Amino acid sequence: MKQLLSFLIVILFLAGCDNGGPDVEPTPDPEINIRDGRVFEFAGNSVMQVEVFATGTIETPINFTYETDGGTAEPGVDFVSASGSGTIDDANRTVVIFIDIIDDDINEVEENFIITLTSAENATIKDGDAVGVIQDNEAPNRFDSEGYWTPGT
Repeated sequence: MKQLLSFLIVILFLAGCDNGGPDVEPTPDPEINIRDGRVFEFAGNSVMQVEVFATGTIETPINFTYETDGGTAEPGVDFVSASGSGTIDDANRTVVIFIDIIDDDINEVEENFIITLTSAENATIKDGDAVGVIQDNEAPNRFDSEGYWTPGT
């Protein structure tokens, strides 16, 4: 009886396996994405931080390039044009891009520009465009240069 029970257990185990082993889910290929950014235009040093991050299994480091382009915000007037590269690996799955913002004394509406992932090695670009939004500091009901709320009149 013991032998028959052992035999049935082995048969049941093998019946639930494919090629003698358990089913293994395939690992997803890595993809990279870029998040939108937002920053207040403060006198002095305003820097927008935009994250590039990876999903999926990273077996080989991912190298990427990026560049900025104007929208309603003008390069050289509202922000400093930027281009560059970064590397993402399994230990560091997020890279931050820093974009300098130029302050002016003009009361204006929000402005925006585009940050684009232009290439990637060892990954697919899933979401490669981000919008950078610059909120004006001269407009009413905004933060002042020290980060305090200033109600408009």
